[in-house]
Amino acid sequence: MLTRTITILFILTAFISCSKDTSNGTNSYNPGYMSAYIGSSYWYATTGYAQTPNVNAINLYAAYNNQSHISIALGGYTGPGNYILGGFNGADFYDGNGNDYTATSGTITITSDNGTQVLGIFTFSGIGSFTGGEVSITGGQFNLTR
Repeated sequence: MLTRTITILFILTAFISCSKDTSNGTNSYNPGYMSAYIGSSYWYATTGYAQTPNVNAINLYAAYNNQSHISIALGGYTGPGNYILGGFNGADFYDGNGNDYTATSGTITITSDNGTQVLGIFTFSGIGSFTGGEVSITGGQFNLTR
């Protein structure tokens, strides 16, 4: 009986210690992760990265099977904080069918940047370059590696 109890406790401990931490709104154990709602449809990336082209900029990019993607560029980047889209800060969503939706408004919040991993949340609205239609990107979150 004691051996069985110890075995069950060991299995439960292993399960609990391997669960993901979502306390900051991002999947902090899966670098390359990005997800959002495009309208009412859930979208997630199969690959992604962050890059720093110069000292005051950061680019965030994630794609689903090299088809649809979300791209965020912060030209006035100074580290974790809130960034309003416009001016040097921009975002877009490409739907994989020839429609590129460029952000007309929105916010990006970088919650953590340790030089290797960038975590945060975002939301924006965009206008389609091909259709002229509008799209809302909400509930966005990311965990991207440089």
